[in-house]
Amino acid sequence: MPKHSELSCCHFRSERCFGSCILVTEVLDGVMDITTNIVDILLKFFDKLAKTKLLILDDFGLSHHDKQQQLDLMDIVEDRHGRSSVIIANQLPITDCYNIFGDRGITDAILYRLVHTSYRIELDGYTL
Repeated sequence: MPKHSELSCCHFRSERCFGSCILVTEVLDGVMDITTNIVDILLKFFDKLAKTKLLILDDFGLSHHDKQQQLDLMDIVEDRHGRSSVIIANQLPITDCYNIFGDRGITDAILYRLVHTSYRIELDGYTL
């Protein structure tokens, strides 16, 4: 025999909504499944990113990054520091990084790991 609360939910669902109602527990189960899938996808992505020998960030700095994006980039750069390569291609001088990120601490941390151990190639002239 079902518990009183289970009986009430079943009765409400079948009698009041004519079967078209979704119980909150079913919705939460679905959300948890989706959340688990997203977390799995992100973990696989970051695992694949960590194994990549060369990361190329093209047109870097064309848009501003929110706080979470800044922290994510800092984590990626920190994980790769001294182990694998990063190429950043952009049309901005290094000093503009402070305008892109906004947070001076995060910008300093990223630049320290990139600039001080890098080869810089600055091109001057006509662009397409």
